Amino acid sequence: MRYFILLFCFLLVQSCKTNDDIICYGDPIPSRIVFINLVDNDGNNLIENGTYNSDDIEVTFNGYTNPDPFFKNNPEFENLILVTVVGNEGDNTYEIQLSNSTTDILSLNLSGEFIGSEACGSIFFKPNTAHYNGIAQTLEDFDTWNYLVTITK
Repeated sequence: MRYFILLFCFLLVQSCKTNDDIICYGDPIPSRIVFINLVDNDGNNLIENGTYNSDDIEVTFNGYTNPDPFFKNNPEFENLILVTVVGNEGDNTYEIQLSNSTTDILSLNLSGEFIGSEACGSIFFKPNTAHYNGIAQTLEDFDTWNYLVTITK
């Protein structure tokens, strides 16, 4: 019987030799967000004042469109366009459709940092620079993980 148990334990250990057998649990690594604050020359938010309708605004990256890029139930964020920082290291282009006739371009230069273990890690992207319609913008820290870009239109 002792040999049977040893053989069973040996087979059990041998069957788990690849990372394919590992299931990762825990908190997922959050993506960073770049919030875009569209304002006029007086600092008035252009979504809040009705210049742009939040129902018309979409953000597209790499063929995927986010048709509702807002946190509408949070007063701090409800009139800021959110762009999830995803892509590849280097330059990445996001199209921001503000209306049927207006599409702006946000370009983010990203660097990646591997976080986690070899078996349960992922790349976490950080924006290094931002250009909006070809003009360099300041990436302001906006809480622990996120950034704010204020665009005067």
